[in-house]
Amino acid sequence: MFSNHCRKFGLSTFFIAFILLHSFGQVSTDQLTVSASTTSWYDQQIGKELTGVLLGAYYPIQRVSNTTHQFFLTDQWKTGAFKYRGRQYDSVAMMYDIHEDVLVIRHPTSFQFHAQAIRPNQSQIEWFTIGNHFFRYTTDDILIYKEGFVEVLFSGDQIELIAKRVLQKETGTTIEYKAYDRYLLHVGDEYHRIRRKGSVLSLFKAHRKEIKDFIRQNKIRVHPDYELHLLELTRFLEDLLATTPQ
Repeated sequence: MFSNHCRKFGLSTFFIAFILLHSFGQVSTDQLTVSASTTSWYDQQIGKELTGVLLGAYYPIQRVSNTTHQFFLTDQWKTGAFKYRGRQYDSVAMMYDIHEDVLVIRHPTSFQFHAQAIRPNQSQIEWFTIGNHFFRYTTDDILIYKEGFVEVLFSGDQIELIAKRVLQKETGTTIEYKAYDRYLLHVGDEYHRIRRKGSVLSLFKAHRKEIKDFIRQNKIRVHPDYELHLLELTRFLEDLLATTPQ
């Protein structure tokens, strides 16, 4: 027979489990017993594959502009994937706060917690995807940024084109977020910012003629406002460097 102490412990455990069940929204108690592992039960209710992300801190979502927002693509939750602490998580509702350079995810439990954004440890996020966009975390010095997320627009054997998404909050009669994205070519261990055609020509002096001909023939605008043009030029540079290395 159980001692009084054991009975009290069992009743206390059942009471805690009962409260948690209501927190997660009327989950069946058929398989829950006093002796069941509450940790195992918790993993089952929210999905064992998601329990690790709940270790992050609560992140308050602040919308301070009526016309713009600080998030990538949309200020609504968008399904994506990310690799965190060596483990990949798929079909996760997330938002990327460009202004703060922070990825947040929606609380993965019941609907009553969905307004609570969770901020995982950012330096332990290896990469994340939103739509067709791929971001990775880097500790390299990029411009004035010591570490954070960059979007990889193209990655080849010879060269990468990356974008550092930047939003600045500007105040006046109203608060506005304005984009000042920076584009860089990652060659070897170095990052080179691309502002104009001269930025590319000075970087690949041995191929000036081929690059200038390609830009002229394809009417390429080498400028941060023309992302698709920069992408087309980068693909050309990858093929050029692959066939005629520097």
